[in-house]
Amino acid sequence: MDIETRPSATETAQCIAGMSEKVAANPLDSDFIAEQTRIFRNAWVPVCHESELPAPYDFRTASIGNENIIICRAPDGKVNALLNVCPHRGMLIERRPQGSFLEGQASGNPKRITCMFHAWQFDMRGNCVYVAREKEGYQERFSKDDAGLRRIRCSVKYGGFVWVNMNDQPVSMLEEWAGPAFGHVEQQLNSVPLEVVHYHKEYVEHGYMTEALEFLSAAKHGSVFDFGHCAITANDDTGSQNVSDEFPKPNSGGTSKIHLFPGYVFDITGPVLHVKVVTPVDPNLTMIEHRGLVPQGENKTDRDTRIKYYNLNHGPFRISAMNSTEGSQS
Repeated sequence: MDIETRPSATETAQCIAGMSEKVAANPLDSDFIAEQTRIFRNAWVPVCHESELPAPYDFRTASIGNENIIICRAPDGKVNALLNVCPHRGMLIERRPQGSFLEGQASGNPKRITCMFHAWQFDMRGNCVYVAREKEGYQERFSKDDAGLRRIRCSVKYGGFVWVNMNDQPVSMLEEWAGPAFGHVEQQLNSVPLEVVHYHKEYVEHGYMTEALEFLSAAKHGSVFDFGHCAITANDDTGSQNVSDEFPKPNSGGTSKIHLFPGYVFDITGPVLHVKVVTPVDPNLTMIEHRGLVPQGENKTDRDTRIKYYNLNHGPFRISAMNSTEGSQS
């Protein structure tokens, strides 16, 4: 019989030491997590745009202050925000970043949000519509009517963005929180239905403080509002102040930037709306989501003009920025 070979005490200690070093290399910063939670769970967050949920049963998932949420469109067209956690055992329900519940999945029926672990099912408003063995297992001690997903405050506003606040009793409602900062551009944003034509995200190796300093710098050149917001408005080189040249016109040449605390920028530069959403990942890493929006249903010529402008100025390669940098170095 072969004798079982086991690692010696020294080898075991070395293995544990190696694992400990890997874990200790990126320890969880409790202060960072507490600060992230305190800020982002109490602010209004533009998690996505309504055009990214075009049809009933479409959904997107996101994370706010280390809480997982799901945004979904109900059959009546209303957009709802729900905690993406099953109330049964606290398990994450939907793992896909986006998709549709219209078709059945391996773990559940069509038109239902289904937890794969015990097959509890929910509708697009978060109501629990099915519990496995409800009568057989729970008798009269439990009812699915008491097991819905947690509803989260949600509002579609300012150009069709879906805003979410994790606090059941926020410091202020969205209109009071962001309305004054959006005051001079709200009419432009709401004048025509918009749609997302570009999305990318990047991870930058600097902490959230760097982004905060950019906000402070912007505040020196614009109007400052409550809750840490500021707005900057400028015209093109021709000095045009003609309303007909403002966004969403394809020949728009003005610039309006809305900086919202704790890390969102609505940049109406030229014929495109560029929205940047900042999310701190750890003390030294930040995720930035970029969305480019233009009017829905426009002709090909205008659309091509806008997309070219966006790619040059805001796309992942930022060609115009690269050219200006090379010119300054030459």
